[in-house]
Amino acid sequence: MSAPPAITKLFRQPIFWLLLATALVYSPLIAAGFVYDDWWMIPRNPAIRGIHLLRYFLDPATLADPAAGFAGDVYRPLTTLSFAVDFKMWALRPGFYHLENILLHLANGYLLWRLLGLWLKNKAEALLATALFLLHPVQVEAVSWIGQRTNLLSTFALLGALHYFVGAGGSPRRRWIIGGCCYAVALLCRESAVVLPVLVALVDAQGWRPKTDGRAGRTILYGELILITAAYLGLRFFIMRHWSQFSEAVPPWWQSSGLGVLAFSTYLGKTIFPMALRPSYDYPEFNVWFITGAYGVALGYLGLVWGVRRKNPLLFTGLAWFLACLLPVLQLIPIRAFVSERFLYVPMMGAALAAVWAYRRYPSARTPLWAGTAVLAVVTAANVPHWRNERSLWAHAVKQEPTNAFAHACYAAVVGNPVEAERQYRLALINRPNPAVSLASTVNLSAIYLNRNEPAKAAIFARQALRREPTNIVVLFDLCRAYTALRRKTQAARYCGELERLAPNSPQAAAFRPS
Repeated sequence: MSAPPAITKLFRQPIFWLLLATALVYSPLIAAGFVYDDWWMIPRNPAIRGIHLLRYFLDPATLADPAAGFAGDVYRPLTTLSFAVDFKMWALRPGFYHLENILLHLANGYLLWRLLGLWLKNKAEALLATALFLLHPVQVEAVSWIGQRTNLLSTFALLGALHYFVGAGGSPRRRWIIGGCCYAVALLCRESAVVLPVLVALVDAQGWRPKTDGRAGRTILYGELILITAAYLGLRFFIMRHWSQFSEAVPPWWQSSGLGVLAFSTYLGKTIFPMALRPSYDYPEFNVWFITGAYGVALGYLGLVWGVRRKNPLLFTGLAWFLACLLPVLQLIPIRAFVSERFLYVPMMGAALAAVWAYRRYPSARTPLWAGTAVLAVVTAANVPHWRNERSLWAHAVKQEPTNAFAHACYAAVVGNPVEAERQYRLALINRPNPAVSLASTVNLSAIYLNRNEPAKAAIFARQALRREPTNIVVLFDLCRAYTALRRKTQAARYCGELERLAPNSPQAAAFRPS
């Protein structure tokens, strides 16, 4: 019995086999668990135990458990809604969450392939660009980390908006309405979708936009984009009351600009040579040679973009797309992360267009480009298993960046071996930790030594922690325990009294209260 014609036609489509290969590369994630900030956003987040749509729009703290400390950094109500729906359907079975991420990545690849087919008018070029987008190793973080559902959802809506604004035919009014809705959804999933007007302008400049709209249609389109962007920014500021991720003191402009150019050089390098990938990148030291080199790379890139704008419009579009999509994360508005591979998810489309230019311009490069894409797929497949659990993720992170204090502290928290945890916390403390990592490391070292009946060492680290946070109840409790074990009554009474003053109703204070 022969297969139905539709199935036969599907099997003959190269995109089907590309999507299937991508699914196989990411299939180990089905058996993976929650990692990193997933815990704060899903298992420990009380806001997703029911579906509270209005609350998600009015309270950005619903993104994660308030104890995480980052819930007020971003405004992504539709992402929170997605997790609430997931929790209702799957509870805390991470395999289903991972499966959704994989399917969204495949859907984004398919939408990109459809758009590039319309724009480039060449199936091989569209397939190569889609393969680079789907299988480049820097995409592993966005797909493997459940918390990055926000990235995948926003990209899906953004590609939908591009499809209706500058891809599809049909009634202009219908395209403007649906495209506008898609853009609004993209923004409410992730703020970096604000680059869509720039992407529309780049595609428009290439002549890839439907010819039927005319000058009036162009005016309506850009007016709509401006209005939606302004409405979103106004709503975001009304809810958040600040623009950056720093509700406290914002870093000085010179430091932010230096971080931005250093980050751009790193992103460019990771796109070309995706090595030493990891979930967390340490802040760099401000070395004059690094800064000078980074500014040189940034100025050279800008010069290249400007130089090819007329003679090589496709290359210009790819390079400008890559830069435009990175602008929201280059510290123009300060954000906490120095570099994160997930920020390259949409910019990779620009890099793929630049590769298509080389494919079109130099026929001799076609075989190396396909071979390079296959090599990238192998590297991606090798990186996916690192995300199967917390221990494998942070073990890989400290191996890739041994000086990253945050990675050492995270690995110590999940390693499950007190001796190795002690070593990792000590490594965190000698590698320029930020105040939060320093506090967590000293507090946890104090607890380790108390559990090993080494109160003298516990007191040393507890005092260090107390200098950083004098009102920390856990630290005061550890000092009470340590000095009581050391039979140093004066110090024990001092810290127990402070604990009683700060938290008289806490279990810690009750433990040392005379009966």
